[in-house]
Amino acid sequence: MSFKDWYFAEGGREGPEKLQGYKPLDSEVAKQRADSTLQQLRAFVERTPPDDFARDCRSRAERVIGELEQMRRDL
Repeated sequence: MSFKDWYFAEGGREGPEKLQGYKPLDSEVAKQRADSTLQQLRAFVERTPPDDFARDCRSRAERVIGELEQMRRDL
């Protein structure tokens, strides 16, 4: 359960960059990935000022934190 933004179009008709997703091997790997992502997102929210510029980013991060915490409980 992770993503990588790695695809760079080589031709004129391949479109924009794309995300590559990875499925975890088992529930233990999923928990480890969720914990790592949660740690990074919480650090982002803590260090990002709650001003107009970062409001949307913080809001999305907080939503993802909630979803990851729920997924982590369900594993």
